[in-house]
Amino acid sequence: MTQKEISEVLADTPTSIGHVKLPRWGWIGRRLGLRKRVELTIQGQPNIKVEMIGTELSEMLGAEDIEKLNQSDQINALLKNNIRPIVRIIGMACMKEDKMPSKDLLRAIGSTFTMTQLETAFMEVYRRLDLKPFFGIMGFAKSLSLNLFQDQEVHSQE
Repeated sequence: MTQKEISEVLADTPTSIGHVKLPRWGWIGRRLGLRKRVELTIQGQPNIKVEMIGTELSEMLGAEDIEKLNQSDQINALLKNNIRPIVRIIGMACMKEDKMPSKDLLRAIGSTFTMTQLETAFMEVYRRLDLKPFFGIMGFAKSLSLNLFQDQEVHSQE
């Protein structure tokens, strides 16, 4: 890692993952073919986005879903069923706060980015999820022992 990359990680500055062209001025701009160039950046994600990204990841095709297929069918099934979720995850990560990506943005990412760019962007999204604190919280929560019933005092004998 270069000094610049290390300082960007520590400062948590947004990372540029590329540019896409989006329609300008709604349906009028779409009809006229007017487009604007938009830079996509990824930054730290709020908790609700992390949860939605986790949901997308869990819905992606796993090994148990394709193990009965031959190798070429496995590759085809993985490509068919997992490219859109990857694009949705990248689109969600590019949006600020709890906003969701538009269909135009998802279409632009899917039609503009190469597989190498998708990989780079996805790795950046995954790095920005910052799961280390989550596992620390889970470990702490598991170590807590909650006592729902207070110890009752022994009644004195008279």
